[in-house]
Amino acid sequence: MSSSHPLYRPTLADRLILALDTPTQAAAERLLEQLKPTPLRHVKVGLSLVYQAGLPWVATLVKEGFHVFLDVKVHDIPNTVARTLAVLAGSGAQLMNVHASGGPAMLAAAQQALTALPAPPALIAVTVLTSLEQAFITEVLGHPEGTPLTPKALALQWAAMAKAQGLAGVVCSAQEAAAIAEACGDAFLRITPGIRLPQQALGDQQRVLTPQEALRQGATHLVVGRPVLQAPQPMQAVDALLQAMAEVL
Repeated sequence: MSSSHPLYRPTLADRLILALDTPTQAAAERLLEQLKPTPLRHVKVGLSLVYQAGLPWVATLVKEGFHVFLDVKVHDIPNTVARTLAVLAGSGAQLMNVHASGGPAMLAAAQQALTALPAPPALIAVTVLTSLEQAFITEVLGHPEGTPLTPKALALQWAAMAKAQGLAGVVCSAQEAAAIAEACGDAFLRITPGIRLPQQALGDQQRVLTPQEALRQGATHLVVGRPVLQAPQPMQAVDALLQAMAEVL
């Protein structure tokens, strides 16, 4: 990925990605209108909004100057993933993701499909969802050689696999970000959800940190939804997040 990609711009606001996890397209548009005075330009559009609003709306956001993270976590056989990503890229989104658990062949096919495009988006892999706990991972994956596989160890394995296949980075918990940076290099993106301001509820997230903690632990970008969406004054919430990030950056 070129260093001119918007994810590599050094401004503070470019390190913050707003998750547009609103119930409707209209609600997302109202929120963006409210936030116009802020320097926030990176937004995440997830599955529910893509299904409701469609790719043409994503293209509209791009035309309006937003840098869109199309968060649809594609996961299927390699050929299907490659064809799907080529279609999704037509929206103009600058960032897309796949599940690392799809394996190296799927990741390679995904990356090759995008690299063949004239202006390819960056591709990152989802490692261990921040809603998953140690108990679940141990129950599903067992105890390799008698030692429980931790979320951090699993995230590291999948990040290394994504790096080997040429992806630009991963979605991971900030608690794994420093180890991934050490293993994969500092230019490898570590995009972290599960960010909360102090005293905010965890919701369905289990491995969460404050903006300051996440950046200190090696996150390159923070994905924030509920702290803004559920705030009585969304602009004040964005300002609080940016101020918290400025303490570290």
